[in-house]
Amino acid sequence: MYAVDSKPDFILITGDIPAHAMPTWALQNQTITQFTSMIRQVFPTTLVLPLLGNNDVYPDYHQPYGPSAWLDHLANLWSPWLGEEQRATFVTGGYYSMKVPAATGLRIIALNTVLYSINFVPSNSTALDPYDSCTTNPPADPNGQFVWLKNQLAQAKLNNEKVIIAGHIPYGVNEYDGSINWCAKYVDSYLDIIYPFAEDVIINQIFAHYHLDEFRILLSPRGAEASATPPPPTDDDVAGAQQTTSADPVVVSSIMIHPSISPLHENNPSFRYYHYYRETGAIADYAHFYLDLALVNLLPAPRWVLEYTFRGAYAVSGVDTASFAWVWETITSGFSSHFARYLSYKTALYIANALPNMCAITSTGSADYQRCLLRYHVDAAQSSPDPTTQRREL
Repeated sequence: MYAVDSKPDFILITGDIPAHAMPTWALQNQTITQFTSMIRQVFPTTLVLPLLGNNDVYPDYHQPYGPSAWLDHLANLWSPWLGEEQRATFVTGGYYSMKVPAATGLRIIALNTVLYSINFVPSNSTALDPYDSCTTNPPADPNGQFVWLKNQLAQAKLNNEKVIIAGHIPYGVNEYDGSINWCAKYVDSYLDIIYPFAEDVIINQIFAHYHLDEFRILLSPRGAEASATPPPPTDDDVAGAQQTTSADPVVVSSIMIHPSISPLHENNPSFRYYHYYRETGAIADYAHFYLDLALVNLLPAPRWVLEYTFRGAYAVSGVDTASFAWVWETITSGFSSHFARYLSYKTALYIANALPNMCAITSTGSADYQRCLLRYHVDAAQSSPDPTTQRREL
């Protein structure tokens, strides 16, 4: 990354610094401390924005509601990056907001989405395992993050700022096994907050968690209810594929899901470098770099190479909601070459069943995901591996 840009405007760390299921808290703390030290050594003057992932708490997914000694410890560790305003909300809830100094009117809102996960366990709970975070009387607004987020977006609009929302665990559906990521009540609350700001304040949303290179789009409420994805085009539709009607779903926001440095899930390590306009905050393009593990031991030194650029791969003018909407339209119009590119960039492996990948792009919950599969006459139970035997640890 240093070879690509030794002095970037900022670095976004999308969470899960330690490995999965660390055996002790001490080892987890050592890993995060060493990682932080390395980043500061290589990028001593760069603003770094870390996100809290499910592996950044111990045990995985365990975090108390409200302030905790661990959040206070992380805030101290990351004090060169977090100011007093950011520290105040991080120690109480694991979230913060930061205006990018190098840009005019660009704000990053860093969320703690571990709180909304179906796997979340409040470590100050007395409930017996297994703990069902979605049905065991969860609070309506864990750590006050929803109220805070709404206020942040409203203030950003008043200040004429543009916002990138970032978090570790995305809402929506994991196409690997069809499971949802967040409790449904939290998805509803989140969408109710961001819909009014989706088109004029929020530039994009960035999440991670899957270890894969993916994207999602968010449909307007009416469009989401009408169709999880359009039906397959008929021959008569092809000529008018670029035309839209008032009944078509409207794409109001886009979500980029970042891959990982970790190769845990049969993926090459990778990172992403963004080109953006400092004057507006708009993302112009991104370049995706990866390390080919099949070749790494054959070379005298590891070599990170460019895999693709977004504009070059998909022939679009920028990295915005309109561009992702257009890519989605080409994907749903006959499994275009863009979809083949999307799948190859995602894993660099052949994927036998493409439909779950396509349906996950527009689905915010299980119901619309299953409706999408049924539109293509796919049995949801047959579209994914058995989650009880093959579910991946994320």
